[in-house]
Amino acid sequence: MASVADGFGDYGRNGSLAPSQRAARAVDHVIAWVIAVVLLLMAALAGYALWDANQVLKGTDYSQYEPGLGFADLRKLNPDVVAWITVDNTGIDHPVVQGEDNFEYLDKDAKGNDGASGSILLDSECDPDFEETYEVLYGHHMQAGKMFGDLDKFLDEGFFNANQRAILYLPSETLSLQVCAVIKADAYDGVLFSTPADSTRVPQVIQKLEAEATYLREGSLVGSDRLIALSTCSSEGTNERTVVICKVTGRQQADNA
Repeated sequence: MASVADGFGDYGRNGSLAPSQRAARAVDHVIAWVIAVVLLLMAALAGYALWDANQVLKGTDYSQYEPGLGFADLRKLNPDVVAWITVDNTGIDHPVVQGEDNFEYLDKDAKGNDGASGSILLDSECDPDFEETYEVLYGHHMQAGKMFGDLDKFLDEGFFNANQRAILYLPSETLSLQVCAVIKADAYDGVLFSTPADSTRVPQVIQKLEAEATYLREGSLVGSDRLIALSTCSSEGTNERTVVICKVTGRQQADNA
């Protein structure tokens, strides 16, 4: 026969919770509190990540220093600024710096301030007047197409075919550029990345492009061309790079030269 006590279930004879049930509820409260704290911390971290990403993207905005007078002002602020590059229908519209080595501006902006987005930089072994036959620009691959992130657009055949104009502004002249090829390459590729380049480099680059380029405008390159390579990191591997090859198609004296 069931005892009278069985009828109380989880409650004692005075109607209060049994000790085991009180302990269980206390554990439940602690678990709920821990979960709430964890969720709050996750929300706070997510908020910080969004803020940090926004600050990084803000660091890539040079809209107050457009080519021309603003470009000159930026050069006065930092004499390491040697040029300004724009590429049609991309977010690439940035000053170009040249440091004492290729590491100086990896985490500094064109004003010389610390910044995770770094700068677009001319290889330290290249000519800042862009008089050499082959020169290389590097830029981080940032989200939202910032810095050189939009070079990936040229890996799309339709975009590559429809877009080929870029401009490089120098202190005393403006270079018109044509996007001629895009290639995926290793960061230690001697043909594309060793500097300074000698007179044999452009034919070597053309030969490599003809064999390995993702896209190449047929007949657009000859050995006497002067080339500028734009390079950025790739998500496909630590040493993988996306490289867009441009040739100089015209030079015009700057208005303020």
